[in-house]
Amino acid sequence: MGVPSDGAALRRVTLRAPVRDPLLARQRLERALGSLDWAPPGLPWRALLLVRRLVATGQRTPALGRSIAESLRAQAREARRPWVDGTAAGGGAVWFADDDELAACLLREWLRGRAQEPWWCRAALGDEPLSRWLARRVTGHGDRLVPVIAQLASIGLAAAWIARLDDATADAAVRAIARDHAAPAVASALDGATGRNATSPIHHPCMRASAVAATVHRVVTAVPELNTPPPTPAGARLMVVALVAARDPVLLRSDGFAQVVRDGRTAVSPRSAASLVETGRGRVDLVDEEPGTDQSAELAPRPCGPPSKLRGADASAIDSIPRGAPTALRQPTRDLSARVSDAIDDLANAPPSHHDAVMPPSSRPPVREPDAHLRERRRGQRTAPPTGHDMRDAGDTAPASSLHRAETAVASPRPRTLAALPDARPTATSFGGLFYLLNAAIGLGLYGDFTAPAQHGIALSPWRLLAIAGDAWFGDEFARDALAPWLARMGGAEPPVARPRAWAVPDAALQPWGHPSVVRYRATARRLRLLHPAGFVLFDVPRSGAAPAAQAAALCRERVLLASASVCIDRHAPRPTGDRWQRWLLPLMQARLARALGVADDQAPIDQVCRSEARVSSRPTWVDVTFSLAALPLAIRLAGLDRDPGWIPAAGRDVRFHFE
Repeated sequence: MGVPSDGAALRRVTLRAPVRDPLLARQRLERALGSLDWAPPGLPWRALLLVRRLVATGQRTPALGRSIAESLRAQAREARRPWVDGTAAGGGAVWFADDDELAACLLREWLRGRAQEPWWCRAALGDEPLSRWLARRVTGHGDRLVPVIAQLASIGLAAAWIARLDDATADAAVRAIARDHAAPAVASALDGATGRNATSPIHHPCMRASAVAATVHRVVTAVPELNTPPPTPAGARLMVVALVAARDPVLLRSDGFAQVVRDGRTAVSPRSAASLVETGRGRVDLVDEEPGTDQSAELAPRPCGPPSKLRGADASAIDSIPRGAPTALRQPTRDLSARVSDAIDDLANAPPSHHDAVMPPSSRPPVREPDAHLRERRRGQRTAPPTGHDMRDAGDTAPASSLHRAETAVASPRPRTLAALPDARPTATSFGGLFYLLNAAIGLGLYGDFTAPAQHGIALSPWRLLAIAGDAWFGDEFARDALAPWLARMGGAEPPVARPRAWAVPDAALQPWGHPSVVRYRATARRLRLLHPAGFVLFDVPRSGAAPAAQAAALCRERVLLASASVCIDRHAPRPTGDRWQRWLLPLMQARLARALGVADDQAPIDQVCRSEARVSSRPTWVDVTFSLAALPLAIRLAGLDRDPGWIPAAGRDVRFHFE
């Protein structure tokens, strides 16, 4: 029996009691275990604790329960973490940050030929082979597969594991990622890349060559592991899709990335991508702005943290793979670069398309080539896993008779305290309430959640939305807070100019205000903007050939809630300034917060909502935000802003709120 995803599992229990009736003894034990708190303090919220042997004594049920709890707490205090402690198997208890780290540890031990050595491997798998365990819990679940591959990539073993997957399994894994991360264009592109009939068309199949080059450059910036990709196109595709999902979820959901997947450009190296940008193929055309508008402030990239980098694989991890492995997983970079350049030259002759959904990046940060010593290490590390270890019959698990007679596996899903992870310490912030805006954005239809994962939403990353709000509302005070660089890292390398050419408020966002009687508009030579009475932008679109009033009326007739509204010109509207995302989204968010909190539309208590002490912890697929329950305003509770946002495909994270 393997470790469950929630609760506790006891592998084997030996009970010695002066009771002759075995059934009565079992009932007493079950009562003692039923009243037990299986979440010992001192571990992270989602931690998994495996205990090899637990001894407890007690003549009566309450005493036995207290003894078990004390013994469990003692084991938890001494537990080691195998991911960062190579001697963890020598202890009597181990812990993992989450189920994904457990899967990554199991794969690491298997790749090193030590799948049967640590006792915790046998305790986690039970009598189930590793291949079946992975198929049941990892490879068919995109939300689990992405963090496992990302964690293996951090030690240089992602390509080694993916190389052992056949093409059908790799393609099925890509489809699982596309499904769970709400990226249907990637699944459609995969059908085109594998020669199948696409189930849904890509909206913009003929992108400009410059946009393709910019997308390729953005991919290799986010995935430096392309220096040593898996040997097959299917494997390279899986690695790129998984790591892009972990590091740049907005890019994963873009049509440009789907085009790259369909054309098989997931195997291009960072060096060849840099050459494309340097030769001018990465030049990007920006959307037109009205004359006289200063675009410098809008187009200048915001400071943001660097994308996740590949850390050099531990030499011991590679040296521990048995000799006789296949030759290096080397990619013919020169040939691939030539093929990609030819393909982009061919695309340059295709008719340009108007990519209105997501604009390509306007800035081209240079690709950071790895240091010389890292390049030398990688040349010596391009080896595949041992051929003598097959996942189906390599003896992934030990026979039942060889298992420890008193092994206990305990899953601890919700410990009472939040401990600092060695590789992801909590970030303390004074603006924890900004995370409440995620619920507001989901309610406005800007992003999908676990109830509507296929909802595409806007192109802006949710983390960048929070950063824009914090910067606009709190200025330098927010810039000095620890949350600002955290949001910059989570936002990745995406520049802040990925705006749609045309903006229209989602239908769901209009429902709280009902049917407005008047909608005002402002027209320039190139743009037409319609304003809601609550103060936010309804439409911001290029001018058509019709008169401004006629175009505004036609736009309103397309919406049920606006069809009865009359349109009139707003001669006193201020000239728009700043970034488009900021002027589109922030007034909408303020008006929605005011409506949720029961105040006037122009009196949203931004400070009350956003200024809140919190601790933020994150892993590849989840974010935990811990607040003080005593400091939680009742108005936020009544508005429902403190509910768990859950899985947000656009963010690539499962966001949970905790209150202490």
